[in-house]
Parts: sequence; structure tokens; C-alpha cells
Amino acid sequence: IKKGGTSYPLQGGFVGLSYYESLLSPHLSATLTFIDTGFGVQQGTLRSSLPISGKEPVEITITHPSGILDFDSYYFLVDTVDVAGQDGNKEIINLRLISQYEDKNKTVKVEGAYDNNIRNSLSNILTSKLGVPTNRLSLENTENSLSFKGTNRTPFEIGLYLAPRSRPANNGAPGFVFYETQSGLNFKAL
Repeated sequence: IKKGGTSYPLQGGFVGLSYYESLLSPHLSATLTFIDTGFGVQQGTLRSSLPISGKEPVEITITHPSGILDFDSYYFLVDTVDVAGQDGNKEIINLRLISQYEDKNKTVKVEGAYDNNIRNSLSNILTSKLGVPTNRLSLENTENSLSFKGTNRTPFEIGLYLAPRSRPANNGAPGFVFYETQSGLNFKAL
């Protein structure tokens, strides 16, 4: 976990990582559980000494004999902190992690009217409102255009709104899914 430009390793108290990626969700999330004994800080627990309050970046690297899973280039942010148990000066901490784009999505509202190819409208919203670089977007071409207004919806709400109204450019069956993976945001035909 990083705070104030300093990294604090968690592997000494690592308990588990639950990582969630779904076609039914526009954002990914994870829960990181560790035993906080104050390793890496001078006094108290890591949670109380830093303090961990939310928005801290968390970079995850899992090393296993079968290979390395590295989330370093796509960091998570702490969304919530939950103390699952306490024993003296040790705490079991659950950090609910969200992607940086989900964090931005919570506060950004889409205004204005759009009248363009659906894929192009969505691409414009994701890059201009959330700051998603184009190399983090995998948006399949759509055959149809749609006129719609932002009406104070979030970019992810717009993506979910556009998904069932989209037809693939290759004349496939209508309907798309909008979801996030480790490699970025996706808009794909069913």
C-alpha cells in the first residue's frame, strides 16, 4: 500500500486476496485481507499510523511457481477499511479495493447530448470524463447510432444503458456487455 509517497509492504501479514471481474459488472473490485501488526511503521498498526482512510493506491503482485500476476500497472484504490477482528495490537483488516476508474466514476456526471455511433460516443465519454487512455479501451464497433442525453448519469451508467441498444458492426445479434478487466474497459457484442 502507498501513502505519502512511501510504500508499505503487506506480505508479512498477507491472509488472502479475492479478485472480482464479471461480465455483469462495469467495474472490477478486490478484497485484500491481512493481519496488521504494525510491520513497516514505527508504532501502532499500519491502519492507525498512516492512517489508512481510503483512496490510497494498492499495487498487487502475486508470485507463484506457475508465474507472476502483476497488477502494478493498473493499481487499485482503497475504497473502505473493515476491521474484521482484533487481538491485542494485532488487527485483521479487510481492504475493499476498487479500480481507479470506478473511483472517478463515482463523482463524474455526464452532461450534454450525444448523436453519434454508439461505440464512438462511449469512447468519447470514457476518455474525456474518466481519463481512460485509448490503449485501455477495447470497444467493439457498433453498426448503429443513437441520440441520447447524459442526464447526470455516470459514465458507467451510460455504458450499461448503451449495451442493450447496440448492434455489432458484423451484423450479429443485438446486445453488448460493458465490463472492466485488469487490461481495461470493454464493450463487446454478446
